Amino acid sequence: MNTVSLEIATRNGCLFTGDITKVTCPTTSGYITVLPNHVALVSVLSSGIIVVVTSSGDTKEFPAKKGVIEIRPNHVAMMLHE
Repeated sequence: MNTVSLEIATRNGCLFTGDITKVTCPTTSGYITVLPNHVALVSVLSSGIIVVVTSSGDTKEFPAKKGVIEIRPNHVAMMLHE
């Protein structure tokens, strides 16, 4: 199974780190879903729910207000404003 590493952080610490199969998040252009080997991208996050599907198949949800996302083919990093 293809996976991508994900880090979701705030200025107070890490909310999630681990291997995932996909993540869906709100951006200023609408929701996007990131899969392994996604094209590189930097975007602004907007208010909504981040939905993570872990490599074990579990689904986790995190609230987002604003922030940024950096996507590389094998790594995704999100920094959320609280």
